[in-house]
Amino acid sequence: VLVIRGDTGGSLAQLATRPGEESLQIGIAGERSAGLRALVGMRGAFRRHLVPVGYNGGQGALRGLLAKQVTAVLVPLPAVLPHAAGHRLRILAVASAARHLVLQQVPTFTESGFSGVVAAGWHGLFSSPATPD
Repeated sequence: VLVIRGDTGGSLAQLATRPGEESLQIGIAGERSAGLRALVGMRGAFRRHLVPVGYNGGQGALRGLLAKQVTAVLVPLPAVLPHAAGHRLRILAVASAARHLVLQQVPTFTESGFSGVVAAGWHGLFSSPATPD
């Protein structure tokens, strides 16, 4: 999801074309995350230079956002869900093909006019073949 501070006004379209700002620093949760894939898609749709700023996980990226180190962050949904009801953060869009069941009010990038911004993360669990079922 793309998140901005709650005190930051505007829409996703305004963020993409905000006048007077050359580059837009976007925090991402990890160097090889789904957020980085979303950022690559955003580069084709935004009319600004996007600079990725890597953080150690979603919570680290959110702390960087609140400390005003970056303008927005791309973080996994579980990282931002505990804060979604508050006013300190605002979710602008989800980087999936469809709206998320938990955040029906938040549009996808495509619905907001930015097609090609779709990214999904996954997790794997590995264990020894001797691990009991």
